[in-house]
Amino acid sequence: MGTVNTADLYTILLIIAAANNLGLLYLLLRRPDRSPVIVTFALFLIAITVWGVPQIIINWLGLSANMYVQLDRISALGYVTLPAIFFLFSLGFVKRYALLKNFWVTVYLSLPAIIFLYLSWTTFLIDNHSQEAIVINDWGYNSQPGQYFWVFLLWLESLMIASIVVLVQFYRRTTNYIKRRQVVLLIIAVLIPLLIGTVTDGILPLFGIHIFPSAVPLTTVMAIIIAFAIMRYELFDFEAQAILASIGEGLITVNASGRVMNMNETAQQLINKEIRLVLNRKISGLIKSYDPKNIQKLESAVHSGKKLVSSEYVLKTRYRSIPISITATPVIIEGKLEGATILIKDIREEKKKEENKDEFISIASHELKTPITSIKLYSDILGRKISPKRPEYSLVEKLQGQVNRMVELTNDLLDLSRIRTGSIQLNLEWFDIGELISDTVTTIQRTNPEREIVIKGKTSVRIFADKNRIGQVLTNLITNAVKYSPQKTKVVITVKTDKSNLTVSVKDYGQGIPPSQQTKVFNRFYRASSATTDQPSLGIGLYITSTIIKQHKGKIWIESNGSKKKTKKRTSRSRGTTFIFTLPIPTGQTQK
Repeated sequence: MGTVNTADLYTILLIIAAANNLGLLYLLLRRPDRSPVIVTFALFLIAITVWGVPQIIINWLGLSANMYVQLDRISALGYVTLPAIFFLFSLGFVKRYALLKNFWVTVYLSLPAIIFLYLSWTTFLIDNHSQEAIVINDWGYNSQPGQYFWVFLLWLESLMIASIVVLVQFYRRTTNYIKRRQVVLLIIAVLIPLLIGTVTDGILPLFGIHIFPSAVPLTTVMAIIIAFAIMRYELFDFEAQAILASIGEGLITVNASGRVMNMNETAQQLINKEIRLVLNRKISGLIKSYDPKNIQKLESAVHSGKKLVSSEYVLKTRYRSIPISITATPVIIEGKLEGATILIKDIREEKKKEENKDEFISIASHELKTPITSIKLYSDILGRKISPKRPEYSLVEKLQGQVNRMVELTNDLLDLSRIRTGSIQLNLEWFDIGELISDTVTTIQRTNPEREIVIKGKTSVRIFADKNRIGQVLTNLITNAVKYSPQKTKVVITVKTDKSNLTVSVKDYGQGIPPSQQTKVFNRFYRASSATTDQPSLGIGLYITSTIIKQHKGKIWIESNGSKKKTKKRTSRSRGTTFIFTLPIPTGQTQK
């Protein structure tokens, strides 16, 4: 087996460099961004490839002198245009293309490139690739520099130094940590070929000294550093950076693994940390919650690409805890989940207002309870004193109805206050859910005799729960179904059981609730826009209902067709809303 000589090793190195540059170019072109910065960097990669590939062919095949001259001219197209392209890249990076409006800057950038390229193709003044100048050393075929190569070298070095000056000026102007980091990467990328390559491929050959020709490998390293900055840190999207800075709320971007990639100034102030301290950290290490399940929901939303809106999170530091609401929105590019943006809103003021509101409700509900109880007592006495045959009796009935409504509202307010303070206590007992449903329906139908309420399923199931509270849930759901659906339609209550759960659904055939509102109906003081009725409501009934079910370790949700488009085949019975809740059945309990 033959040994691999130094020239072959160098050729292999050139092949690796070319493959790397073409790979970077492919990854770059797959990005949706087509900004001038990205385009000039792509041209930079192409120039390096055009420079290096002819050397690969020459070294690998050992071509004739005439063919060497032709390939060397093609290579000149790469290395002559390279400094001008990189200077354009630097101007685009710092958003200073306005410099090109200066006539002398444009002339200095373009005219030498045209002249040097022309001389490289037609003469031996820049690159002496004549047959007599060809040198074969340990690294393969090389040619002597032309007598005016030093002029080209000065122009090349001046443009690279000018690029560094532009980057340093930008570094001194900007205060953004990400932008400063990106500039440092670029300066390092420029200095590597500038310092080493100038010596090995520029200065030493002028004195006839040919050592390792490092320019192509070094510029490839330069390209790798810049590409790393683009694809790892998204460093060149200055428009996005400007948008981030202008957003009043905190905004954090994370990758698909949930690690922090960027954040705006507002987010840094809320977290009370500079971005350099949290870069690449897990988002779950920054955003906390009193309920561990909420952290799991956040991580799941980032990994799965699902949107998450919640106000159950906090930002904890050593000295403070800030309640926040978050909106996590997936970032999908060309069908692939790339990460998420997380909008953070400081809700301390909202929480304070809620606390004040809760305090007022607590005081008001307790103060109202005594006079309303007295009014109810007097109305009941009045009802017993007046004969049902007298015409005034209908007025008494209306009075009692309104008083009962006031009692219900006051009780709801009291429950709301108890939920806020965590003082709702469950009085658990064994009872038959079927009997409770039947009694509740009977009570509601007394005031709504015209409405048909149907009970389906095997309802005789004993459960261990708070009978009064579950009765409150049933009353609320059935009353809402009666209230918010047409009078000629029926309400259907269905009871199902399996080995571990009891499921109760209450379905009406009303106008339904749009999907955009279905996740909000269990919020405090929220009323769906479709809930048009002349009866008073505070929008807290479903919130209390949801809380009661959750305290019983059950679940409650809504199914509605209110958002579907109408068709000729649809009837009013195809619409409606179904509220469904589940309660656990104690182990060993079965239907009678």
